[in-house]
Amino acid sequence: MESKKEMIEQFVKDRDAAFRSLDMYTIVKYMAKYRMPFPSSELVFWAMIHKARLDITTFTVDEKIESCQWLMEHGFKQDLTDTPLETVLAGLLERRDAGDDQPEKMC
Repeated sequence: MESKKEMIEQFVKDRDAAFRSLDMYTIVKYMAKYRMPFPSSELVFWAMIHKARLDITTFTVDEKIESCQWLMEHGFKQDLTDTPLETVLAGLLERRDAGDDQPEKMC
């Protein structure tokens, strides 16, 4: 039997792989595995994925820039913490231009 820690580690591993893929079938399969409800529309689905990618600490700056740009192109204005996406994107671009494309360091 898996420990709680092992279950969480597997969940995070599965989430990261699914969300990195940006493949709807892969993500839906992940959601079904963990019994997550499907959003009300495809637009809401993709917004949910891209907003989540902005907050996943293991994602690179370039992955986050891609998601931030997608959200802005589709009319979204804020991230999950209500920070304007323009501010988020500016910070990400600054990090990338400084040569920092590494995932955020976890405490």
